[in-house]
Amino acid sequence: MIKPADRGITEEISARGGGGESLPVSTILVLGLGNELLTDDAVGIRVAERLQGQFQGGVEVRTTSLFGLSLLDELAGREKVLLVDSYLPDDLAPAEIREFDLDSVGNVRAPCPHFVGLAEIREITHALGLGFPREVYVLAIPVSDPLTFSTEMSPEVAARVDEAAERVRGIVQSWLSPDEPSSPSQTVRPL
Repeated sequence: MIKPADRGITEEISARGGGGESLPVSTILVLGLGNELLTDDAVGIRVAERLQGQFQGGVEVRTTSLFGLSLLDELAGREKVLLVDSYLPDDLAPAEIREFDLDSVGNVRAPCPHFVGLAEIREITHALGLGFPREVYVLAIPVSDPLTFSTEMSPEVAARVDEAAERVRGIVQSWLSPDEPSSPSQTVRPL
């Protein structure tokens, strides 16, 4: 089921500003990205669904099929965000789940305004004074078929959901524990 953001940025801004009550916003967000109608592209959503209810205070787990500027609603006001998504490896060899931070990707520019990426969203949030997360990590799961219309993932991708969920738990735990460094559990590897 596709679950768009249930709070709009305008409500978020007005609730945070002036004399109104502020909305409770978790400081850590785990956001599963994907499209449940496109075979393996659903893997980020499935990982997030697996993690629902597993974290206590200050951590929110959500899913979305939205992208581009629509992610502004999700990112604004957070301290740390972990995006869980799919990637298509360059070759057919077995690929690994990758972890990387936004800074290791660099300032990749979207080809047009309709498809803005995280770098542009960061600039927009700063320009609007909304605050971009201090840390953004991406957990990217290799897929073989992100384009076929189906609600079933391929067996090899479905088999990686538990492994990816465990990696997410490790990253979130490192963020929650003041004695641990807040970095991915594996070497950061840009896509």
